[in-house]
Amino acid sequence: MRTIAALTLANFVFAQFLGCIFSDAYPLVVELPSKEETCFRFTLPDDDDAHMLFAALPEKADEKVEVWLVTEMQKATDNDSHGLSRLPPPPTDIQTIIDDSMKDLPGKSDVFFKIQLAGGSKRVVANDMIPFFTHVPFQHVAGGLDGQGQRKDKDWDPDMGTYNVCFQNFYQHDVRGIFEIVMLSAIEEKHRRKKMLNKEHFAPLEQIYQQSLEIGETIMDEMIHMEAREHLMQRKSDTTGTKVRIFSVFSICVLIGVTWLQITYLKIYFRKKKVL
Repeated sequence: MRTIAALTLANFVFAQFLGCIFSDAYPLVVELPSKEETCFRFTLPDDDDAHMLFAALPEKADEKVEVWLVTEMQKATDNDSHGLSRLPPPPTDIQTIIDDSMKDLPGKSDVFFKIQLAGGSKRVVANDMIPFFTHVPFQHVAGGLDGQGQRKDKDWDPDMGTYNVCFQNFYQHDVRGIFEIVMLSAIEEKHRRKKMLNKEHFAPLEQIYQQSLEIGETIMDEMIHMEAREHLMQRKSDTTGTKVRIFSVFSICVLIGVTWLQITYLKIYFRKKKVL
């Protein structure tokens, strides 16, 4: 089965663009049903390019591991170069949790990502497996086509800059996919603003103001991430509540049925004994 997300990545990229300018946006976390493909549509401007990071976690992965992986993926796009830095080794407690989880997992995750042109030739730009508990980067989405970015002028096509970004879960259980995208124009804008704000010989008051901004951005990032987690937990809670109500109604029906059978049996029994 194939699932197309209602929220297009055009809106998501715009939000990420603003997030790169005003704060550091967190990666997108999505539920990936077993044996299904979940896709997003991503529109890239003609004169821009993008980097992407993909990761996958088992459904029952510890929340500490998810927080660590999401945070490190966000940091991986926040560097002075236009590439994607590698994730650092996890802390000892996180590594212990990962090692314990890997004992119950197969050697391969069977979770893939695919980047494909939405129109025209529908060429597959990238298709690779995502190991559990790490990230897979893909740099220069547009450069992966012909090395020169998007087509322009007479060769321009409305669908040339539109991509389907898909998670393919062939694993036997549901998993959580993590997806981060960063526009090159957003990186350049962030670096330009960073240089403007970090001139030499800052006055003490300006340094304190800069630190306050960074703390405020960190708090906002954490609030956004916690809000997303809260929505996910609320959906799971609603699903559980519905199942409990259905089970309660079923139990009542069973009790009523058993009671009716007992009454019917007793009536027949007493009639045979000529008590009634």
